[in-house]
Amino acid sequence: MARLEQFEVPCRECGKPLVFIRTKSGKNMPCEAEPVFYWPDDNGPLMFYQRNGTYERGTLQGHPAVPQGSGYVPHWGRCRKNEAIPPNGERRRSPLEQLIHERVQRERAEAEERRLRAEARAAETAALREAEARQMKLF
Repeated sequence: MARLEQFEVPCRECGKPLVFIRTKSGKNMPCEAEPVFYWPDDNGPLMFYQRNGTYERGTLQGHPAVPQGSGYVPHWGRCRKNEAIPPNGERRRSPLEQLIHERVQRERAEAEERRLRAEARAAETAALREAEARQMKLF
């Protein structure tokens, strides 16, 4: 199957070339630019898209001499951005989101530090008042 290079677009996350296939529902599905051979399987783990928007479930494993078809694999399952998901489940932030996140974290830390200083001053003031009250009882 020939590659239609004029339709290739690089992925924003990993830079791999993509083709967009319009599905029957009218949405664009980002797929790997290179078609692959596959073996149809109704319970297969992958979906293989055709240029006309149809898809078929299948697998990449089968007898190498007799592949049943070729199609395009959706890119979202193979993009490197999916590999970099932190264990705590946070999504990857854009540079602007990262700057905002860092600023918010810094402001929260400063507010916590101010709160702790205010509590320490209040405790110190209470201790001084208590000491003054004990001295007043002596006289």
